[in-house]
Amino acid sequence: MNGRLGKTWTLLAATAACCLPPAATSAQGQRFVDRFEFTPGVARLEFDIDVESLAIAGFDIPDADLDVSSSTLPSVTIAFNINENWSIGTLVAPPPEARIKAAGSLDFLDLDIGTVRYLPVNVAVQYRFTNFGAFRPFLGVGAAYFLVLATEDDETSGLEVDDALGGVLRAGFDFAVNENVSLHFAYSKVFLETQARTTLPFLFDVPTEVELSLDPSVVEAGLTIRF
Repeated sequence: MNGRLGKTWTLLAATAACCLPPAATSAQGQRFVDRFEFTPGVARLEFDIDVESLAIAGFDIPDADLDVSSSTLPSVTIAFNINENWSIGTLVAPPPEARIKAAGSLDFLDLDIGTVRYLPVNVAVQYRFTNFGAFRPFLGVGAAYFLVLATEDDETSGLEVDDALGGVLRAGFDFAVNENVSLHFAYSKVFLETQARTTLPFLFDVPTEVELSLDPSVVEAGLTIRF
């Protein structure tokens, strides 16, 4: 698991190092507050779960999987424009809940494991292409953090899910309606790995440990507003 995460961070770090603009290219003569833009909208978050190992009472269960629910929630992207092309931004949204259920070779158990409330945090540097008129595509790279706020047991007990730090890649576009308003669409792929623990309620309590990749996709749509 560490090797995969290390390769991801190496790629992201190299990309960011190549893409960061020199300080001399900062916008001239623009008020600091005018460099901010806000994008209220809607975000759809879907997990791409890959269970690397799931052990019940210390025994690995082949082909075990987990089903984690998706979320649609209101969001606001806040960005600071370094210059005409470069910006740094973050997506802000209320903490969603994800329901976890046993799947794969454990699907026959019909087991609802529990619920996790979490805060998705990401910060990305973006490059916006400005030579297509009103259509302004962009690419971005950054860091993401999966912050677990609370867990709630369902048919298991003692559910614990670790926080996770990873990387994010972004692509999308703005379409200018006028000088101050643009239509906004973005797709982000987040790379996160974590561990979870719970106790299964068989004839006696059975400890269960999971190592998995979350790797959510985030689709955003909204209106970008500049002042």
